[in-house]
Amino acid sequence: MFLTHLLWLAIRLLGALPLSLRIQIGRKLAALFSFFPARDSKIARLQLALFLPGRPVKLSSVYASLGQNFMETVNLAPVLRHPDAHIDCPDWAVAEEVLAGGKSVVALTAHLGNWDLLAAYVAARGVRL
Repeated sequence: MFLTHLLWLAIRLLGALPLSLRIQIGRKLAALFSFFPARDSKIARLQLALFLPGRPVKLSSVYASLGQNFMETVNLAPVLRHPDAHIDCPDWAVAEEVLAGGKSVVALTAHLGNWDLLAAYVAARGVRL
């Protein structure tokens, strides 16, 4: 019970930091984890080599992206207050056109970047989920 409260407090304190600072902290701390010898790191390196042959992708960049995603997620309010300043959705006009016609939209996304943010972004844009 104590650890749960401690974790909750840590998340609340992190969420209170400015978004840009949270992102920097998350990227740097998570990138450090890529240098620890772990089974998951080895698997990630093998997957990158398999799916991106001949392209140099540093594992630290992958971890940094995960750290950024985590730090964005601990407090989405700053992101969702001005979603278009933080989220790129080039086909939003198409979705609006379909929704204006009274039809539903099914969104498909790759698991790249902060893809979990999709539902929050759509809701922030006023679409009922």
